[in-house]
Amino acid sequence: DLVLACTLEGVAVLSSKPLVALFEFITSREMLDRSLVLLQLVVDAKNTS
Repeated sequence: DLVLACTLEGVAVLSSKPLVALFEFITSREMLDRSLVLLQLVVDAKNTS
């Protein structure tokens, strides 16, 4: 299963990285921008349905 494989890969990457690096990655500018875009897409989808 592709989703499961990606999830396991993600877990492996997260477990091999320090929490500080993970936190910096999550709070990075690019990640925040992507999250806002995804949030906007979800809101738009709910409004149109």
